[in-house]
Amino acid sequence: MRKEDSRDLNRREFIERSAKTMAVVVVGSTIPISITAGSCTKGDENTTTKATGGNTRKEGSSVHKQQGTNYYISRKSELLKSYDKGAKPLGKILATRFDDKHTNTILIEARQEFEAIIPQLPYIGGDKNFNTRNLIMASSCLAIYRVLKDHGKTAEEVGQIIYEMTEALVDYPKFILHFIGRLKYGKGYEKKIKEWATESQKRQYPGDWVGTFVEGDRREFDYGIDMTECGISKFFHAQGADEIVPYICVSMDGIFSKAFNRGLVRTMTLAEGYDRCDFRYKRGRDTLLLPLKDGWPPQFHQH
Repeated sequence: MRKEDSRDLNRREFIERSAKTMAVVVVGSTIPISITAGSCTKGDENTTTKATGGNTRKEGSSVHKQQGTNYYISRKSELLKSYDKGAKPLGKILATRFDDKHTNTILIEARQEFEAIIPQLPYIGGDKNFNTRNLIMASSCLAIYRVLKDHGKTAEEVGQIIYEMTEALVDYPKFILHFIGRLKYGKGYEKKIKEWATESQKRQYPGDWVGTFVEGDRREFDYGIDMTECGISKFFHAQGADEIVPYICVSMDGIFSKAFNRGLVRTMTLAEGYDRCDFRYKRGRDTLLLPLKDGWPPQFHQH
């Protein structure tokens, strides 16, 4: 092998290894963000009432409640540490809207609220369920919403703050983000998603997601998921915060898709009152979430 080829190979290996290392950092840092003690609607601690497909059913059990309490509380210090890391951009974002004293007060209240929410999170399988991370991250947004609502902000205004925070979370070089995005494609990954979708139909955990895998044709889209139950929507409904969920969907799904070059197109969500969220992924195409087609603010349609 020529020296030039050897140097090129070493350079590519270095870049790939660096990308893999950064992938861990990026994914690991995108958990919690913030929270507050606002007006929260809570039901009975052992049950949660949620309407799904027109039918109201009782969710939760004392067993799952106990599992959840043990799981999240035992990781409290870890969750707060991740929260602090993710909340770093929040101060700068708030400083454009509040004075220094007000900003500091909100930051303190948000962290306290996130800490208070930790034991309330529903257990959905812990580390074995990749959606646990999504639920935790969304709960930090719930905290932000409650605090800022108490400080006079509307759901739309808080939604924009969450959107800006999510953008800050993916402020990494494109080649690293696109490398991570490539991990979400291929037969191996699709097999995992199929297995997850099949398992989700068992509804083992009432607070979990439920979805159906959709085969793609590789032209219009590579693969899709029809999500018929959403853990975030369920938890926020139980907490009396349905109005902020559509903004969280736009932020988390839209920004992550664009950053990781995943080509998500979605035309409806459960949070808007539809019967499902229709995720369709095609690597490399433009991300399009219908509520954002005309820019900010999102144009949500309740059904």
